[in-house]
Amino acid sequence: MRRWISRRPNTGNCPPCRVPGLQKIKRILKLEYKGAPAAPASQKDSDMTIHNAVTAFAGFMVLLSVALTYWVSPYWVWLTVFVGANLLQSSFTGFCPAAMIFAKMGLKPS
Repeated sequence: MRRWISRRPNTGNCPPCRVPGLQKIKRILKLEYKGAPAAPASQKDSDMTIHNAVTAFAGFMVLLSVALTYWVSPYWVWLTVFVGANLLQSSFTGFCPAAMIFAKMGLKPS
């Protein structure tokens, strides 16, 4: 047996629209569309800086090298050693090739 489908526009009074959680989601979405801030002001300025990008890149490279060491070849551990040595020398000298690349990509300084 087929159900009759109304051609009238949805006024929000249908049974699925009366679900409390759905009403809460609709209110939140309306607030965001009206221009209310979606996040607190302290989280608004969370743009990626060079320092954050270098840290994220180093972490990704370490995790990648550990995975490659485990599944491909034990010689990939040298990539982890290289990343660690580069982090160590950049903390003392201030020279970081990854930071120079991220600066050329247009990331703002920290």
